[in-house]
Amino acid sequence: MVNFSVIDETSTLISVIIGIAKNLGGTPKLEDLYDPKSIENLKSGNYPLESDMIIELENFSNVLKKYGVIVHRPDNIYNCNQIFTRDVGFVIDSYFFKSNILPKRDKEFYGIKSIINSFSGEIIIIPRKFMLREEMSYHQKKMSLLVIMVKTIILIYLQPERIKRRLFTLKIFFQKKM
Repeated sequence: MVNFSVIDETSTLISVIIGIAKNLGGTPKLEDLYDPKSIENLKSGNYPLESDMIIELENFSNVLKKYGVIVHRPDNIYNCNQIFTRDVGFVIDSYFFKSNILPKRDKEFYGIKSIINSFSGEIIIIPRKFMLREEMSYHQKKMSLLVIMVKTIILIYLQPERIKRRLFTLKIFFQKKM
């Protein structure tokens, strides 16, 4: 049984999921990239080699283990970039939230599924309707993220019988604001 629990960002790290770089599928094409840093590195000719990324992640994992941190690693998925496991989900208290990442990155979740299946806390899957879309304006994305955060806090900290009433109030509030 895996027990992740994040109460704050300054407590001692007990366990963590660190990504892997094995079988990334080679250097990607520019149109296949989605994060600005990777795009910048590819354009400048500095995109890292798979072998270098494997070494860096192994060294990082070994340092954490040296200090007593339990390091979990994803199952390898061939031809899939699994370096950024933090994008796949996150933990607040004893809740694991499966993120709404870009659809082309959905398969990354399957690499950590065996770890999450043994998770002792509650797993919350954020509905697709809260996913940020490319065609959304900056303001719409910002407001959508705010709604997601507020709803998450409500789900965790309020009594279930009060959730429906609060969510309805938030929905009315944000409809007026947008």
